[in-house]
Amino acid sequence: MTTLNGFVKVGGGPRKVLVLSGWFGSSADWQALTPALDTEAFTYVFFDYRGYGQSLEREGEFTFAEAARDVLALADHLGWDRFSLIGHSMGGMAMQRVLLDAPQRIERMAGISAVPACGSRMDAARLAGFSGTINDVSKRAGIIAFSTGNRLTPRWSAHLADESMRGSRREAFAAYLPEWATRDFSAELADSDGSKVPVKLFI
Repeated sequence: MTTLNGFVKVGGGPRKVLVLSGWFGSSADWQALTPALDTEAFTYVFFDYRGYGQSLEREGEFTFAEAARDVLALADHLGWDRFSLIGHSMGGMAMQRVLLDAPQRIERMAGISAVPACGSRMDAARLAGFSGTINDVSKRAGIIAFSTGNRLTPRWSAHLADESMRGSRREAFAAYLPEWATRDFSAELADSDGSKVPVKLFI
């Protein structure tokens, strides 16, 4: 029997949408939005990577290649031949890995502050700064505040950082960092059938 990643399913409509979170997030972070969703037209599944949320204790390599296989295994389990993808931040790059592996199954994609398939192209100094957040909740809060333009209160950033610490394993959080910060599979994607799938970006 195949072990599946944890997920939260909302709605029962004919349009299928699978949602991938960012580096700091999990399926739980989307739940405040669910009362506003059209659950008659859409079925939403909020996915947890290995080492995150409802997949917290699931062992793995913690790579996007592995996450793509897990997404497709979950879609198979749900009986979804075709579906759309939403990816936030790191999830934007992860969903493009799913697209690369199974372009014929993806209807549409939407990226929210999405990392592109070329990654964030961090240099060593910046990567070291982000690595400092792995075991330091205050540094996580600082990155969250910086990445949202310091527009929100310190309490909000601290809350998200606390939730991130509780909702992810350190080794998973650490392993996903170079996946979105330094990896690049953009050339592969450009040469695939995935380049024909409609994409909408929200910056």
